[in-house]
Amino acid sequence: MLKIESQIRASTFWILMVKCGLIISCSSPVIYEETYEVNESGWLYSDSAAFTFSLSDTSRVLDIGVTLRHSEDYPYRNIWLFLEVDAPGTTGYVDTLELYISDNKGEWLGRKRDGAIEVSALYQHDVKIAEEGDFTWRLVHGMRRELLPGIHSLQLWVQDGEQVDIFN
Repeated sequence: MLKIESQIRASTFWILMVKCGLIISCSSPVIYEETYEVNESGWLYSDSAAFTFSLSDTSRVLDIGVTLRHSEDYPYRNIWLFLEVDAPGTTGYVDTLELYISDNKGEWLGRKRDGAIEVSALYQHDVKIAEEGDFTWRLVHGMRRELLPGIHSLQLWVQDGEQVDIFN
């Protein structure tokens, strides 16, 4: 009886180890992730979400993305985001990102989680950054309303990308 219990414990241990290994190997390593919480009354155009992170390894290939959490009270199908980036060795640049939140029928895209809808978008894919240092992203909404209701939070994330060699 003791030998059977010992074998069951050993089997259980190895099954757990394999599961942990699969979970770790299947996830992309997150380098940076920060969330900007929006005021309960809504997101004012004048309130910019600022994110700063340091990069020291310029050999990495990166994916940069945004995750938006909103309620069902959000009145539009999309949201326009104006993105201002300050980077070492540059004068900075401004970009525009349109994030779709619902489809043509009004069905929310993304997933429901903790009473909110969460939508993610990839901003830049497989990018290599030439200079190390501190990078700052500032995001404001570009919608026509000064106060944008139904937005809970905005998250910027940077993770390892996959550089693909098309010649191999």
